[in-house]
Amino acid sequence: TLIDFFPSIPGSESTYKQVLEDNIAWARQGKRILLKLILETRLVALHLETHSYHPALTLIDGLLKESKRLDDKLVFTEVHHLERSVYRGVIRLRNHRTS
Repeated sequence: TLIDFFPSIPGSESTYKQVLEDNIAWARQGKRILLKLILETRLVALHLETHSYHPALTLIDGLLKESKRLDDKLVFTEVHHLERSVYRGVIRLRNHRTS
């Protein structure tokens, strides 16, 4: 899909974020739950890349609940991995600020 090509384009983070948010809204409106989960997972990864930890953690909370409810182990594992990466980034940021 076209969304797969955004990460390879330099400087396209803001456009990529907007496209993901628009597609998430469309998937939510059309009740395409699995597609919404996948797109939100990509959005969390983008937030992680751009060091936007608070929005990433907010999305992760909903993703974990939804993937548990749907019993989707693959998405749950990926979201859990992203959550660990976000928390590591938060700890590094906090340590960097204190030193």
